[in-house]
Amino acid sequence: MASEVTEEFVAEVKKKEENFFFEKEDRSTLYYKEDIRQQTKDAYPDAFKSLPEGAFGSEPGTWWIAPPIFVEKEKQRVFWYSPVSVDTTAYRYDTEETAIGNQSQPTTAFPKLQAILAPPSKQELATGRVSFEVHWNVNVSQTGRHTAPKLAEVKSIGTKWTSDDDDT
Repeated sequence: MASEVTEEFVAEVKKKEENFFFEKEDRSTLYYKEDIRQQTKDAYPDAFKSLPEGAFGSEPGTWWIAPPIFVEKEKQRVFWYSPVSVDTTAYRYDTEETAIGNQSQPTTAFPKLQAILAPPSKQELATGRVSFEVHWNVNVSQTGRHTAPKLAEVKSIGTKWTSDDDDT
C-alpha cells in the first residue's frame, strides 16, 4: 500500500533525485550506471524507425532528460519516472534533374552513371521527438540517504513529427 506523503516531502526528495538519476557526465548517476540510452534502444529498436510520410530515413540527435516525476511512496521506497526524449530529423533524397522541353528528364540515359555523377541530395523533411518514460525507484532512509536504486522499466511514448507546413 502506498504511504501518504506531503508536498513538502516530495519537493525535498525530488531536489535530491534530480541529480541522483542524471547529471551530465556524472557516471555515478543511475542514467549512466544502467546505460539508459542503450537499454532504451534495445527495448524499442523500432522507435527510431517511425517516419513521416515521404521520408526515407531519420537521424537521432540530442537526448533530453527532464526532472523526475513522483509516482508514489511505499514504506521507504520512492517511485519515480524520468521523461527522456530524443530530437530526430527525418529526411528524403532529391535527385537532380534537368528540364528538356516541357518535360523533366534525367541528365543521362544511364541512371547508375547519373547517381555517381550527381548523387541524390539529402533534404530535411521534418523534425520530431521520440519520447520515453524511464521508471525507477530508490530507498530513502529517515536521514535522507538514498540507497538501492533500481530501474523498473522503460516505456515508449511514441514519436511526434513537425514540419515546415505545421502552424505550431
